[in-house]
Amino acid sequence: MNSSTALRNHRLANNGTIDIVEDDLPLAEGLIMLLESQAYLVRHFTSGEEFLKMFFSESDDPRLLKPGCILLDIRLSNQSGLSVFDQVASSSKKFTKPIIFMTGHGDMEIAVDVLTRGAFDFLTKPFVSEALMAKVDRGVEKSRGLLDTLCSRELLQDRISRLTQKELLVMQGIAAGKSNREIAEETGNSIRTIELHRAHVLQKLAVHNAVELANVLARSNLIDAPRTTPL
Repeated sequence: MNSSTALRNHRLANNGTIDIVEDDLPLAEGLIMLLESQAYLVRHFTSGEEFLKMFFSESDDPRLLKPGCILLDIRLSNQSGLSVFDQVASSSKKFTKPIIFMTGHGDMEIAVDVLTRGAFDFLTKPFVSEALMAKVDRGVEKSRGLLDTLCSRELLQDRISRLTQKELLVMQGIAAGKSNREIAEETGNSIRTIELHRAHVLQKLAVHNAVELANVLARSNLIDAPRTTPL
């Protein structure tokens, strides 16, 4: 791959990467042409096995992943689309690309079922280009949101890991809405000591006050049960 092609692919990947898992080659070629015309980077896999090999070889780091979605045929020749979906969905940290199932008219009951199991949407063959692109665009936007949330969580976890044990206990007290006096009484420390730890916690987590801290922790689901070990 030359440098100009690599640069183009990088730009397209930032727009969104669409993975097509489809063993009907003429259908896949039509999808590729349509999606590339809308400035998406497209990767085609002819089997579930081929796709899963790529999927599980990619990095777990959300900062390295690109937004996108997966167009998955529900009836593949070997491993079924439902089996592929179950394996992707079981990897919660990597489940950042919404899955849009491609179904036949006889698969409506199955299609409705996969929606209840976490699939993003489904398309019935033959496709209407406008409807397909609308769903792909929505899927990519959802992917961006999922990646943003994961990146924020990873960053917050990294910052929390830098807290001392004492600061971690104070953080939990702040998140629970307790005052410096309450934390001091529970831990047997002076209010001044708690004030110093509180200032360090806010600084290290890059937040300005207790409300912002509590909101950040709640959004990231990182609040542990408070402990009462003395500082």
